[in-house]
Amino acid sequence: MSVLMAAWHGLSARRKTFASRERLLRAAVAAAMLFALLAGDRGLIRLIRLLHDRAAIKGDIRELAAKQASLEAELAGLTTDPAKIEKLAREQLDMARRGETVYKFPSR
Repeated sequence: MSVLMAAWHGLSARRKTFASRERLLRAAVAAAMLFALLAGDRGLIRLIRLLHDRAAIKGDIRELAAKQASLEAELAGLTTDPAKIEKLAREQLDMARRGETVYKFPSR
């Protein structure tokens, strides 16, 4: 009987060792899966960063579309309105009509 009891206790100890190794292996696999889910190439952290970048790019697109519309309106005004063309020539090119005197003061 003592031989059977010793064998039984030996099996019981092996089962406990196997169970602890199995738990350790399961924990390692779960940790690897969690790491892949969060920090992998297609992980949650990268997804959040990409969503933030997409929102920033959409904002840039809206700003650029508004600027484009403004520039197109300015271009349409410059090609059709002679008063705007004259104003632009006077301000940026320092032009004047015949007989006009232009006074320029140095900026401080």
